[in-house]
Amino acid sequence: MIRMRRICRPLTVEGGFTLLEVLVASAVLGAALTLLIGAWNGLGRTRDVSVQHEWAQQIAMQKLAEFSADGVTEFAKDDTLVYHGVEFGYKLSYIPVKDADWLPQNLGSQRRLLYRVQLDIYWGKSTADTPGLSVVTHLFKMALS
Repeated sequence: MIRMRRICRPLTVEGGFTLLEVLVASAVLGAALTLLIGAWNGLGRTRDVSVQHEWAQQIAMQKLAEFSADGVTEFAKDDTLVYHGVEFGYKLSYIPVKDADWLPQNLGSQRRLLYRVQLDIYWGKSTADTPGLSVVTHLFKMALS
């Protein structure tokens, strides 16, 4: 009789997950991780592009400062620079502004002209024909011959 009681006792419900619940949880976790890794990868690429654009701006400011310095009349039209394994190139063009009669032509003892200066920076997939960054400014310079 003792044996009969043990067998006929009501079954107790033990805690735990069913196989279906585990499969659904695994699928949701896998989808979330896939999205998270994709977003992380996209942020890394965006950061790289941003850093390269910042380097291009620094090159542009440096080259414009070199050009705006008095006495610099010869300037390399094309040059290649390498920063952290990325090859950068630039092209500088300057054109005297024609319709500048309203500007004072003589400042001090030297004749100065207003120049439209365009500096194109290219790197990576961009080329000299399709630059990644273009900076245009106007500068007073001594009349270049």
